[in-house]
Amino acid sequence: MTGGVLAPLFVDALGEFFRPGTLSEVFLNGLSKAALYAMIASGLTLVFGLLGVLNFAHGSFTMLGAYLGGLVMVVLVGSATGDLARVLFFLIGTLLVFAAIGALGGAVEVGLIRQLYDRPPIYQILLTFGLALVLDELARIVVAFYGLQPVTDWRDALGTKPAFMAENIEFAGLTVGPLDLFQIAFGTITIGAVWLFLTRTRYGMVVRAGSEDDEMTAALGIDVNRVFTTVFALGSAIAGVAGMLLMWDPVWGASLPLAHETLLPAFVVVIVGGLGTFRGTVVAAGLVGMVDATMTWWFQNAITFTGLPEMMIFLVLVLTLIVRPQGLFGVEEVGAISDSASDAVDGVDPAVPEEDTIAAASGTEWWRRYLRDHTAHALVVAALALYPFVYALLVASPLGTEAETLLPRVDTMVGVFYFGLFAMSFDFVSGYTGYLSFGHAIFYGTGAYFVVLAANGQVPLLAPGTPFMLMLLLAGLLAVVIALAIGALSFRLSGCTSR
Repeated sequence: MTGGVLAPLFVDALGEFFRPGTLSEVFLNGLSKAALYAMIASGLTLVFGLLGVLNFAHGSFTMLGAYLGGLVMVVLVGSATGDLARVLFFLIGTLLVFAAIGALGGAVEVGLIRQLYDRPPIYQILLTFGLALVLDELARIVVAFYGLQPVTDWRDALGTKPAFMAENIEFAGLTVGPLDLFQIAFGTITIGAVWLFLTRTRYGMVVRAGSEDDEMTAALGIDVNRVFTTVFALGSAIAGVAGMLLMWDPVWGASLPLAHETLLPAFVVVIVGGLGTFRGTVVAAGLVGMVDATMTWWFQNAITFTGLPEMMIFLVLVLTLIVRPQGLFGVEEVGAISDSASDAVDGVDPAVPEEDTIAAASGTEWWRRYLRDHTAHALVVAALALYPFVYALLVASPLGTEAETLLPRVDTMVGVFYFGLFAMSFDFVSGYTGYLSFGHAIFYGTGAYFVVLAANGQVPLLAPGTPFMLMLLLAGLLAVVIALAIGALSFRLSGCTSR
């Protein structure tokens, strides 16, 4: 029955999609998305190619560029008279956004990133992720304080438009939006300028040399730190200009979620193309842009499912990692497993000093080492375990009201245990395997949803009133099954690039 209903819809949608007008519109939309993705992802590629840093704050620079671009457009372009003046002010505004976001990126590299070059990648990831949270919250505070409204329509931001942006363009029976054409042109020019900078200028050659061997580059008398700062600032500035273009977009707009909504597709582009390869980033941006545009049209006009276009982008990522983990233009990494993971496989705890491991094998003074290493941990756990009882005694005492006001609530301390267990499980996986599980929250959510559904009697074969401990056990087993499936794929991969 279902197949008989969906088959005609599928055939009709397929015919509509391959109609010349529809196919051309989807193609142009895909090029527009590809240009934006290439601009955002090229900054990530530059930073990783030279610095070896996966910058999780990159999306925040895009979001800040969108808000700053909106302000510049309103102040400069909106108050200008005449098309030529508006175009000139737009170019000036673009340079201002480029310089401002680039300066912020340079300051971040000098003040924060530079301190962690010799540390394992997890430190850089945590730092940039924390920086993204700080920048997002600061932007949220500023937006709330000044009552700024999201700029969701480029027409509102520009006021009276230049003539070349005012009307849709009719060409060969197609209705083409000027914004799409402008994004394609501007993105192509920007990517072309970056490519010329990297391949045709002396400083670009220094950047490429530093990405291959920074120690040899420094030995030639080149200030590698200054090169690092320049590249990080350049990558941030490109992201800011991309945000300025997204500020005009009626779908994206200048909004706080823009940081996360652009970062994930950019990472998909970078990984599919091959981490650190500029050419791969451009090609992957075209691929992802076309997939995004096609799936957006398909699921909005043919089958009307929401959320699936985004899922299809990540399906491209998964297929790439399975078939070609190093990406389209990346170089396969040999022996990518980390030293800590190798030690763990050999039965050595990477967190334990070598002399302690030898002493443990001989069985000498183990109890002293145990007390030395775990006394602080035991005291913290004991304090947390006793806290509910101490809290209850103090609330019931004559100090009840004051104690209840000043002391953290018990449910707050329970949350400490929750997140402590979650952090411990993440540390266990990353410490003993050498793999960073960015999808670790899947298992956290699996347990939470399973218990809630089971308690409401919505899980097959489980009657309402099932003992809570049994639900916890089954939730853990379900997470194990999912982890086995994910691990079977993940541990076949050695890395995305060999930098």
